Amino acid sequence: MKRLLLAILFFLTVYCAQAQVLLGIPQVVNYNNEQYNGGIQNWDVEQDKNGILYFGNNEGLLTFNGRYWNLFRLPNLTSVRSVGIDSKNRIYVGGQDEFGYFYPNAQGVLKYTSLLNLLPENMRKLADIWGVSIVRDEVFFRSIHAILHYKDGVIKSYKTNTTWLFMGAAKGKVFSQSSDSGLMIYDHEIWKPFCVDSVLNRSGITAVLPYGGDTLLVSMLKKGFFLIVNHQLKPLKTSLDQVFLNERVYFTTQISPDLYGVATTSGGVYIMNKQGNLVQKYNYKEGLQNNNVRGILLDKDKNMWLALDDGIAYVAINSAVKSIYPDRNKQITSYAFRKYGGSIYIGTSYGLYRTKINTAMPDLSYSTASFEEVKNTKGQVWGLDEINNQLLMAHEDGTLLVKDDAATRCTAQLVPGCTKAWIMFTRVKR
Repeated sequence: MKRLLLAILFFLTVYCAQAQVLLGIPQVVNYNNEQYNGGIQNWDVEQDKNGILYFGNNEGLLTFNGRYWNLFRLPNLTSVRSVGIDSKNRIYVGGQDEFGYFYPNAQGVLKYTSLLNLLPENMRKLADIWGVSIVRDEVFFRSIHAILHYKDGVIKSYKTNTTWLFMGAAKGKVFSQSSDSGLMIYDHEIWKPFCVDSVLNRSGITAVLPYGGDTLLVSMLKKGFFLIVNHQLKPLKTSLDQVFLNERVYFTTQISPDLYGVATTSGGVYIMNKQGNLVQKYNYKEGLQNNNVRGILLDKDKNMWLALDDGIAYVAINSAVKSIYPDRNKQITSYAFRKYGGSIYIGTSYGLYRTKINTAMPDLSYSTASFEEVKNTKGQVWGLDEINNQLLMAHEDGTLLVKDDAATRCTAQLVPGCTKAWIMFTRVKR
């Protein structure tokens, strides 16, 4: 019985976290494989100094200049799993048994240079190259069996007795994780232990990021978030711990000094602050075509691009224009809007909707919203106005007085200041 209660509590916690909806949703634009003429799955996304976007796609390297899509295939016609761009605008890619870089020729067309031939023939069976990290134009490629370091036209290979689970760059350093040695750091051609906590042997790392000072933020696929302080691993408790446990953290990136974008395998993207509090989330309910997110990029305009398991999405998180949806399950038209008494009211073709908001927030779009239909308001709502500190509604059935979650018929005796002139106005508007 106790286990059953714990299980119910767990799922209720996850459900409540997932059901939490923020008031304002920015523009979301989805692209499917028929629009970009590539494979369904996308694995990584980067942007060069000219603003061109590059996606690691199941059928090759996909590019987008804001208007046109192009697909560039690898010599062995395999997927591109990872992408990285150096200061010379070389686009390094990792595929299946293939790695190298794209660079434009004299005509501006991308041409591919394979680096596979720099390896001895007996080392060329690499399987998938899952990561590309670039620090000071030194390029690191990760497969599960080897990490390859490319510098000055030479490649060095670093193997492990088990498997390389992760590789990433933070604060000008390259970090990796092997399944038996914890988190390691690259230092002068040697991988040295950086943090050897036993937790790191039980779950794969998905990101290592700056946090503050010498502290690093670490995300794990199945265990959520941790901090590394003086080489010691410490749990970072967040308001989304149960969500991350359920949905799994596939990738994390820093999108501002205080904010992180968290890509999950089944819940879309969560934006959280350093304290682990939810700031915004984007999933199927908010407009994404797919909840399995493989990669996140904050572009030069501070908007977000997502590499999805099915398609690509653009989220205009830096736009001042956002949409409010009082009921996502209905095709409704909104006619009136009013902020009143710590709540927001929206008059629609189906009736009046209300949600409480956190008026202390500097940006109300980040306030949590839970819209409910106001009682006795079914039908067309034409207008909302505040008169003598009371909220009046112009409705197809006449003028109504709105108080919290219910509306009543308005009369001049009920509402001082509710003049015949205002009632006549509502009727004319109708």
